[in-house]
Amino acid sequence: MEITELFPVAILKHHIDKDMADTMENKIVPLLDNLDRNTPILDSVGDEYISVDTMYTDFWENKIPVHEIVPDFWDVVRTAAYEYADQTSYFVNPNFKVRYWTQNYVKQDRHDIHQHGINGISGTYFIRANENAGPIRFYNPNNTAEYVRAGNPLNKFVQGHHDIWPKKGLLLLFPSYIKHAVESGRNDDVVRTSISFDCCPGV
Repeated sequence: MEITELFPVAILKHHIDKDMADTMENKIVPLLDNLDRNTPILDSVGDEYISVDTMYTDFWENKIPVHEIVPDFWDVVRTAAYEYADQTSYFVNPNFKVRYWTQNYVKQDRHDIHQHGINGISGTYFIRANENAGPIRFYNPNNTAEYVRAGNPLNKFVQGHHDIWPKKGLLLLFPSYIKHAVESGRNDDVVRTSISFDCCPGV
């Protein structure tokens, strides 16, 4: 008997070099006071895009111009996006633009389940994080997985979700359609700052 695995979800992990990670932290963290608290609910189609923001963010307006402050960082993102596209056959315009926003989580902040629409490739970079910071949680696109499960809940065929814990310098790329969330931290002593972005394919 043979099992064929169909339609896998690809998540790219890349640890950027320490010097750039330190530069990102040293230049971005002092600007976090520019972020706003509790932005409005994102646009929704049914229940697919609804997302309640309970963190500090500049989602609606880039108040921290990372592309000007650390321009070399986006070269790393582009290289990673091309590698992701090469391995997954996702379309990436050679001159694609990155739409990004900065997020800072404190205490029991979280980001409810959401997705990034039809952009193709999305990502998150962790500027800093301590051991109490909550994970990014990716949900199985098969929303019946947990109902049909009869054995090991960590079996990849029936696992309901998968957590990736934040770490300074970690870059993640994932398909924009995959639903994900940011879970609350372990306690109120949370340090978690990230940049999220979409690689807009049609630009």
